[in-house]
Amino acid sequence: MYTNFQLIHDFIEASNSSNSNTEKLEVLKTYTQYEVVRKALLYTYDPYKQYYVTSKNCKKKSDLLGHPNTYGDFFGLLDDLNNRVTTGHNSIANVNRFVLENKEYEDIIWNIIDGNLKTRTTATTINKAVPGLIPTFDVALADAYNDKTKKKVNWDDGWYVSRKLDGVRCICIIDNNSDAKFYSRAGNEFKTLGKIAQVIKESGAKNVVLDGEVCILDKKGDEDFQSIIKEIGRKNHTIDFPRLIAFDILTPENFNTGTSRNLLSKRYEALDAFMDIYIKSFENYVTMTRQEIIEDDQQLEDHIAKANKYGWEGLMIRKNEIYKGKRSSDILKIKTFIDDEYVVVGVENSINRVIVEGKEVEEEMLKNIIIEHKGCKVQVGSGFSQEQRRKYFKNPEDIIGKTVTVQYFEATENLQGGYSLRFPVIKAIYETKRNF
Repeated sequence: MYTNFQLIHDFIEASNSSNSNTEKLEVLKTYTQYEVVRKALLYTYDPYKQYYVTSKNCKKKSDLLGHPNTYGDFFGLLDDLNNRVTTGHNSIANVNRFVLENKEYEDIIWNIIDGNLKTRTTATTINKAVPGLIPTFDVALADAYNDKTKKKVNWDDGWYVSRKLDGVRCICIIDNNSDAKFYSRAGNEFKTLGKIAQVIKESGAKNVVLDGEVCILDKKGDEDFQSIIKEIGRKNHTIDFPRLIAFDILTPENFNTGTSRNLLSKRYEALDAFMDIYIKSFENYVTMTRQEIIEDDQQLEDHIAKANKYGWEGLMIRKNEIYKGKRSSDILKIKTFIDDEYVVVGVENSINRVIVEGKEVEEEMLKNIIIEHKGCKVQVGSGFSQEQRRKYFKNPEDIIGKTVTVQYFEATENLQGGYSLRFPVIKAIYETKRNF
């Protein structure tokens, strides 16, 4: 099937020539009458579509070329990339061959694959022209519990409290065939949760969306944040013992619209009933968090004290409201410690005394990483294993420039206006760009 790139080109030109939102909307309404333009927009901006290649890595391996005329329809090629029909070097080879056979429209092809058609428009504007064309991925997000937000808390409205999980946000969408897909809060699909998908498939659960967090538990039964961060985004990998801990349940229709008709209390009852039906089939791969009604400030203080006693990540309090696919003060997170992300700008090494084969020896290894907090350099030395200290001493380039999550109690300011962090600990190191 031939793809009419010329029509897509004409649409892009017309869109970039428009000088106002009104004009741009009219251009969209005119050109989206054509199926090829609608497809170009859908395959560019649909958050559920992933192609697992980029223009950058294809161009780096331009010598890889697939067989001529394997794909005549560009969108058929994208479907195969999205569905992993073609993977790895084969994907790159097939894309490079298609570009070679459609050299005149190379820029359009790369822009669609990279998710930016360069029309100076957004999914929101597109959906104004063609309602519902681009699926949205809107999840409920929490505000911080602080002096400002706590003024909005009226216990008479009905509030629930639960432990804050130390995992990665995960939206599990189960279709009518009991096939489950898993997404980050940004709409990026997790491909490493095949074990959970398998038990869901075997359970027969269908047509439901579970909102929760995916975790890996350590030997003590606590969430191991470092492990889930390390494994969740790996390619060609299946996590051995992941656990999806759900705290909300929705119909697919409600999730797609970003809202629900039912209050949290009703959704929690529905989640409890759902788990009662399927808990044995889920084999601890899927569980739920327990939520308790909270009635006054003293009860909240008691829960905070409990969280501190057991070293929890914190607490979540949720108002008895409908689900809202956006950040709101209906959900508040209470944390004793603060998590922030930083880029590593340097390292410091030192001589450590360690045990090697039963003997105490001196060994040079990583002492601290250097980050910047509000323009001030801060040392962070806690949270590394000996293996990591050896690794980053030998290969500092493996961590300098990388993003890390640092957990700390508070930021303090000195008399000179500089900042330091109290009790900073490395919580996670992102080997690649974080997309969840």
